[in-house]
Amino acid sequence: MSIPNLFILNSSGDVLIEKHYLGAVKRSVVDLFWEEVSKYDQQKEVTPIITTENYYLINIRRSGLFFLSAVDRDVPPLLIIESQHSILQTFVYYFKDKITETILRENFAIIYQLLDEMILGGFPHTTELNQLQDMISLPSMVSKIRDYASGSFSVKQTLPTAFHNSKMPWRKSDCKYVTNEIKIDLIEAIDCILQASQSGSFKCKAITSFVNGSLECSVRLTGQPDLTLNFNNPRMINSIQLHRCVRISRWQKEKIISFVPPDGKFTLLKYRLPNAGNLPLDIQPHIKLSKNSSSVRITMSKTGGVDKQIDKILLEIPFPSETLSFSLSANHGKVSQDEITKVVRWHVGRFPKDKQITLEGSVAMPSDWEGSGSPNVRVGFEIKGLSLTNLRVDSLAVHNVKYKPFKGVRHITKAGTFLIRSTS
Repeated sequence: MSIPNLFILNSSGDVLIEKHYLGAVKRSVVDLFWEEVSKYDQQKEVTPIITTENYYLINIRRSGLFFLSAVDRDVPPLLIIESQHSILQTFVYYFKDKITETILRENFAIIYQLLDEMILGGFPHTTELNQLQDMISLPSMVSKIRDYASGSFSVKQTLPTAFHNSKMPWRKSDCKYVTNEIKIDLIEAIDCILQASQSGSFKCKAITSFVNGSLECSVRLTGQPDLTLNFNNPRMINSIQLHRCVRISRWQKEKIISFVPPDGKFTLLKYRLPNAGNLPLDIQPHIKLSKNSSSVRITMSKTGGVDKQIDKILLEIPFPSETLSFSLSANHGKVSQDEITKVVRWHVGRFPKDKQITLEGSVAMPSDWEGSGSPNVRVGFEIKGLSLTNLRVDSLAVHNVKYKPFKGVRHITKAGTFLIRSTS
């Protein structure tokens, strides 16, 4: 029931970070893992749990990096995967950027300090960001120069204020702000797979359709505020994941989110709903690929059920690697082709008013091409001010304080994993 080790590998299998918590495991286990990785066509297809003769290789892959733990006995794999995710998110918080090999190499000292504090004796120990930030300062150019000049990379000698607040370790006890505010974004991401209509006269048929929602909070409140949040229709939420600050019993009995918030940015809750309902865009891709004649026509229109502006629209069409050339144009937006990956991107941006837009043209395939089928279309977009499921934050109250803070709530709908199977 523990995490014995952690290896962080780059996309070539080189070990960037190596940390052992329960005895040392030979580095040859990394070669064993990389042999398994080489069996896959793409690294993103590697399964999170690989069984070998002597080890279970539990891993996640993010930004081209593998977070790997090798265990030689039965353990709950979700414990290790969740710990790997927690470490990754801590890195993202500290380094304010996408985690890359360069960032890891530039911050070895801080990374090993974080790994020492987050995992103790193989078990998750200090994982709250408020506590970690008080113990290990966020990196800055000034601190890097000072640390390298002095040769000192030590953890602070005094316990952080969050440690003194044993009942609420996620919050500091001495939070003070001149301007008190809480901002909440209710974000709903649509995950779906659609089948385009053969004739184009009907809307795409939904094969799978889900909504993954989250409440992203940014809190700057003085003292120890106690918050209550109400939804307009909380009964529709069945599958929910709550932050540890939420009082679970009150949610179960009254369907009210009652909590003392952490300081700064955090995810209050996540939920999943089984039906995305009416989608904001009607996209009909018709892509015919053959060695003699290949044609592409994609039409896009706005559905009548959405009255908000649709922004950041992007379509990606991955063509076969054998594709020779593209001749595509659109009556709105910009079309670009990647000659290496053979991915066509249609950058629409903001959808125009009362207009159907079209991407059309042709592609050239080799004369001996024997492939079949049509590529799927990946869709991205964002709509501010819209909740596709009609779930909304009805009220937000702040108790146990003498000031009146600013409260702001936004509703955002965006595309998650949004795929459309094209027709030929």
